[in-house]
Parts: sequence; C-alpha cells; structure tokens
Amino acid sequence: MTTEATGPVGRGMGARLLLAMLLVAWVSPGSVSAEPYLAARSGFKCAACHVNKTGGGKRTEFGLIYGQTTLPHLIKGAPGESSIFDPNLSDNVSLGGNFRFASETTLRNNAKDSNGFTITEGNVYLQVNAHPEFLTFYLDQKVAPSGASSREAVVLVQETDHSLYLKAGKMLLPYGLRQWDEAFIRQVTGFNYDAQDLGVEVGWQPGPWDVSVAVSNGTQGGNENNRDKQWSGVASLVFRRFRLGGSFAYNESGNVRRTMGGGFAGFNTGRFTLLGELDFLKDEDLSANTPEFGHQRLAYVEGNVLLVKGINAKVSYDWWDPFSEVAEDEKIMVRAGVEPFVTQFLQVRVFFRYREGPGQLAADNEDELLVELHAFF
Repeated sequence: MTTEATGPVGRGMGARLLLAMLLVAWVSPGSVSAEPYLAARSGFKCAACHVNKTGGGKRTEFGLIYGQTTLPHLIKGAPGESSIFDPNLSDNVSLGGNFRFASETTLRNNAKDSNGFTITEGNVYLQVNAHPEFLTFYLDQKVAPSGASSREAVVLVQETDHSLYLKAGKMLLPYGLRQWDEAFIRQVTGFNYDAQDLGVEVGWQPGPWDVSVAVSNGTQGGNENNRDKQWSGVASLVFRRFRLGGSFAYNESGNVRRTMGGGFAGFNTGRFTLLGELDFLKDEDLSANTPEFGHQRLAYVEGNVLLVKGINAKVSYDWWDPFSEVAEDEKIMVRAGVEPFVTQFLQVRVFFRYREGPGQLAADNEDELLVELHAFF
C-alpha cells in the first residue's frame, strides 16, 4: 500500500485531471447517492467500512484507509510523507463528514430548460467508544441543506467479535440496497436517507451471514400515540464474488396497513459489478369492506465497470408500476455516467438521466443532466 504521491498518472497530468473535473462539477448537476456497488465489488459487508452496521454514514478505520488508498485515481501527498488522514481526536473519540454540492439541469420537452445549484448533503459524524469494542455512542448530524437535525443518534452495544449487536435510538431502518435516494426502490418504499425512526435494531453477522431486524414507531421519527409498531429487516449471504438477500417491512398505522417484501443480489468479476433489487408493496385500508387498495412493483438493475483505478462507469435501469391493476402507468428512469474518485476525500459524479412515464405527467418525462461534487472523510 503506497502512501506517497504516486498513482496511475503523473503529477502534472493528475493536477490537470483534477482541475478539469472540478470545473465540470462546478457547472453541471448532481444528486445524492449511496455506493453499495463498492461493497459488491470488494466482497465486503457494509459493516466493514461503516459504523452503521447496515451501511451509510461515518466510516470505520478500515473504511477510511480503504477510501484513501484503494479508491482514489490519484493519491496526493508530499514525497516520503504519509497521506493517511486520521480523524481520531483521541483513542475513543473520532469525527467524520460528508458534503455534496450539486447542480441539476432539467431538459424539458415543451418548456424552457432550467439549471440550479444546491447543497444536497452536509453531514457531520461523531463516534464515542465509551467502552472500546463493546459500547459506542454514534451521532449522524445533518447540518445542510435545510437546517440541523439528527439523521441518526444511537447507542450501539456489540460483542467483542462484532457478530452480534444491539442498536437503540433514532436510526435509518434496514431494508434493501441503500442506493441513490431518488431511485424508485428508495422513494416509493420509504426507506431512504430522509426517513428515520425511533426504535431498536438487532443484528447477527457471523461468517457470510448479515441479518438485521428492527422494530420502530413507524412514524418516521415522531412520537408514538398507539401500540402499533413497524417491523423491518434484511438478511443476506455475502461472499467474495456474489451476494444474495431479501427484505421485509410491515407497518400498521390507524386504518392503513402497508406490507412489502423483496429480494436483491450482487455479482462481481474482474472489473464488472452487477446489482439488482425487486420489491412488492401492498397497501390496505382496514376501514373499507374490501381492504386492499394498492399493489405496487419496483425493480432496479445497475451495471458498473471499473475503467481504470478510481474511475467507475455506471448504467442503471429503474422501473415502477404504481398500480398493478392499471395498464400503461409504469415509470422508468435510466442513468448513465461516470463517477471518479479523483483523489483522497474527493469524488465527482457526472450522469445523464432519461425519464419516461404517463404522457399527462410532464415531470415524469423530463430528462436531466446531473453532476455532483462529493467531499468526505
């Protein structure tokens, strides 16, 4: 593992590449995104690189080093000096952060195109190991774009070998692949980075197994006013070349009951990584004579190619059938682009997104040009 200022390109070329990508990021668009393809490509579980056992948020020490040595296209640092950044304030206290600046150009069919800049994510993380390897306090604090709020605030209790854990507090709930938040499998199911809840999660992660089950209020972080609870969980088998898993969720609130389930898989060989997820949702009105009033189906497929070290090309297909009983109401999104880790702590995404939906819904037929500048540690 090299920590000097060397890489697959020379210093002069690397500086020009970095400058060019920064300029592209400044004038083009973006969207918030997660990166489960990295776990599938490496054969790791989410817990290997993230403090949150089900993925996302602050990076572990392994995840931080992996992000500074394996991911970057160009490793920046003075000759003979270590380029490894250490976010630890002490042996038991450490920090982290994510910042995403984006620009989005909407390409309309019968109206004027638009472009806007935005901060899509600004999070800081705090990890306090009150009892190393056993008791941890973890805070994922959102500071932008819409004011301060806690995305996660939990106490984590785990066995010394980390195969069994208990998490309690405000948390992101386990379900499916933690893909980009605008994917149908994230927005329609309600399991995304904007949706948290108060509850308890239990996980079991021995060998290739990765199982997490949570019970929560089912109110997306609000206080509970009845005895009903939401149940959600995910279970998978993770191997070096492939992974296979399934998810479930059940929530009854008042006269509405939602049940959902699905499966997902990942495969990698050489420079190629494939991910996919399929979900089924059923909504019921318990006050009606015929309770069932909605069946939905969702599918997501993504292909990734590692072009050279640190530069990934991606194509994804996103499909949603809002009402299985209604013909010609399906919606699709297709994304294609590149997402290079330019150097340590800096990633750029450049994507074109094609959308198609029912003709009377203009917003579902507008294409977009998306770019994102992502700084992290």
